[in-house]
Amino acid sequence: MALIYPPALGSIPSPSSLTPTLNATTFFGEAGVGTHDSTDWQVATSDTFSSASLVYNQNDTVNLNSLTIPAATLVSDTFYYVRVRHRDDASEISNWSQVAEFNTGLPIETPVVTISSPTPLIPVITSSAFVGGNTHTRTDWQIASDLLFTTIVEELIDSPSSLTQYTPQTLSYNNLYYVRIRYKDNLGTYSSYSSPVSFYTDTQINVNPKINRPAILSPVADASNVIITPTITSSGFTGSNGATHVSSTWEVAFSPTFGSSSGSAPGASGAPSPQIDNTSGLVHRAQNDINNKTSLTLSLGILEEAKTYFVRVRYEYVDLQAQYWYSEWSEPVQFNTVAVPGEIQCPFVSSVIESTIYDRLDVVTSPFVATQSTTQSHINSDWQVATDAAFANLVIVATEDNTNKTTFPIPLDSIRPSTNYYVRVRYYNSSIYSAYSAGYVFQSPSTATGTLQDFTRVQTDTLDDLSVSTNKIINLSVTTPKLADDAVTAAKIAQGGIITDNLQNGAVTEPKLNQTPGSQAVTAATMRDSAVETSKLDNGAVTSPKIDISGAVDPAAPTVGQVFYNTAQSTFKTYNGANWKESGDAGDYYIIRKPQPGDTNLTIVYAGRQTNVFYAEYSSNLNTHQFFAPSGLEFNIDSSGHLVVTVR
Repeated sequence: MALIYPPALGSIPSPSSLTPTLNATTFFGEAGVGTHDSTDWQVATSDTFSSASLVYNQNDTVNLNSLTIPAATLVSDTFYYVRVRHRDDASEISNWSQVAEFNTGLPIETPVVTISSPTPLIPVITSSAFVGGNTHTRTDWQIASDLLFTTIVEELIDSPSSLTQYTPQTLSYNNLYYVRIRYKDNLGTYSSYSSPVSFYTDTQINVNPKINRPAILSPVADASNVIITPTITSSGFTGSNGATHVSSTWEVAFSPTFGSSSGSAPGASGAPSPQIDNTSGLVHRAQNDINNKTSLTLSLGILEEAKTYFVRVRYEYVDLQAQYWYSEWSEPVQFNTVAVPGEIQCPFVSSVIESTIYDRLDVVTSPFVATQSTTQSHINSDWQVATDAAFANLVIVATEDNTNKTTFPIPLDSIRPSTNYYVRVRYYNSSIYSAYSAGYVFQSPSTATGTLQDFTRVQTDTLDDLSVSTNKIINLSVTTPKLADDAVTAAKIAQGGIITDNLQNGAVTEPKLNQTPGSQAVTAATMRDSAVETSKLDNGAVTSPKIDISGAVDPAAPTVGQVFYNTAQSTFKTYNGANWKESGDAGDYYIIRKPQPGDTNLTIVYAGRQTNVFYAEYSSNLNTHQFFAPSGLEFNIDSSGHLVVTVR
C-alpha cells in the first residue's frame, strides 16, 4: 500500500464572489501509488467542519483539482473554510489539506441617496457611485409616502439609464416623501436598499431660503428606553439678512407622516401648518411656542410606555420687512419609550416618636425605593394626618414637601391631647406617585413633650405638690446658683422641727432660737422634711422676724427674706424687699393667647387656681393653657393686661 500525499489549496481572493473557484495541487504519492480516482471537497462556516457547519460536502470524480462553487451555496458577508483530499483507484485516501479561509463580503456597496428640501414638484434625486466587483447595469428607484414603503407613490424599476440620477414626475405640493434605491450588476446581483431619505415638496408660496433647516438633537434617532417625560432639543437658529427667531412648532406623532387627512391635532390651537396639513395621528403639538424655541419638555400624560414615536420641529421667524416666515420641518426622528414604567415601592410609616424639640411628634417612614433606580430620585412627599382611618377628616395636609421626605413633624398645638390619629404618606419621583402608605394609628400625648425652651412652660403633671427639682425644670427655670445640690435634706431637718441630734456645725444655735413657749422661731408644724439644710443656714440666716408661720393676710411690714404661707391663697411666698414673690402650686395656671402679628407681649386670657379648665377655654385655637414653673420665673401684669415674664 503506497501513501497518497495530501494536496494543497491555492489562494482564494477575499472578499470573493458568491461563486468562487477553488484550486488544488495535482495527485501525487509514493512509488506504487494508484491513479487519481476522485476528490473530496468541503466548505463550512466553522474551521471544525462539523456537520452542522458544512455548506458543501462532495466526493467529485469530475472536478479533481478545480471546483467552482455552485450558485446559491454561499451568502454575502460571511467567512468560510475550505479543505480537500484525494482518493486513488485502490480506495486509498490522503490526509486533508491545510484549511484555507475566505469571506464573501458585499459584492456591491449599499448606495446613498442625496436630496435637499423643500424640493420643486419635479426634483432631481442623485445617488452615490457604484462600488462593486462587477459592472453597474440597472437601478431600482422607489418613492413612498411612508417610512416602511408600504404605499409607493412612484417607482422606476430595473432602469438601465437612470443609474445614479432620477427625476420623478408625479409628486404633489406640501407633502412629505421617502426615497430609496438599489443597484444591480451584470451578473444579476443586487445591492441592499439604501437607507430611506425623507424630503418635502415645496409650498405653492416658496419658503424663504434665508434660514437653516432645524434638526432634532435629542432624543437621537432610534433611541430606546426614553422616559415618558423627555426633553426634546433642536439645533440653534441660524438665519441671514436680519432673520429673528420668533417661535417654534413641535409635533410628536405615531407616524413619520404625522397624520393623514385631518387639519388639526388633538388639543391643538391655531391654524394648521402651512406646509403639512396632515395632522391626524398627532399625540402632541406645541404650535408657535414663543417660550420653548429650541427645547421642549413633554409633560406627564402625553407619551405612553413601550411605544414608538416620531418628533419634528420648525421655526417661525421674521425678516427686516416684518414679514413672518416658516422654516422647513426638521427631519423626523424616531424614538422608543421605556418598556417598563418606573415604579415606586409603596412606603410605610415605621414609627411616630416624641421629638427632642418641645411640643412636637416626629413621623418616621421607610426609605425611597424604586425600580430603575439609576434614573429615579425622591423629589418630594405628600403627608396626611386625619382623625379617621379613611382619611375623610383631615387635620394636617402637606403636599409636595421636598424638605420632610421621610420624616414629618406634627406640632402638638395642631392636634388634641390623648386622641387617636392616623398618618400616611406617598412619594413622588418627578413623573409618578407611589401608592399611599397604610394608615398608621398613634395617640397624641396628654402633655407637652421634648425640651423646654424660652420661658420654660411646665404643665401640671410635671410639678408635684410644691416641690421643684432640677430634673423637672430645665434650661432657664432653675440653675445651680438658684438651687444648689442638696440645699435642703431630710437628714438635716427631721420631722417635727429641729432636734439636737440634727444640728450640725453650729448651723442653728440656741442664741438664734427664741425658746419662749408659744413663740418658737422654728417648729415642727412649719418645717417639712428636707426643708432646711444645716450647711445652708449661716449666722443670722433664720430669725424670728424672718419666719412668719402662716395666715390669711400677708404681713404688713415684712423684712427681706421673710417667708410666709398665705392660707387664703394656698400660696407659699418670699419677700424680696419690694414685693412678695409667690412660689405657686400645682393649681396655678394661666390661659395665654397665642402671639399674633404685631404683638410685643403675651396676653393673659384667664388666670386662676382651680383644677378644672373649661373645654371652651382649652379648645380655642387661639389659646393654650400652660403652667409656669414657680421657681426661676418672675411675672407681672402691665397696665394693658399683658403678662410680662422675666427669667430670674
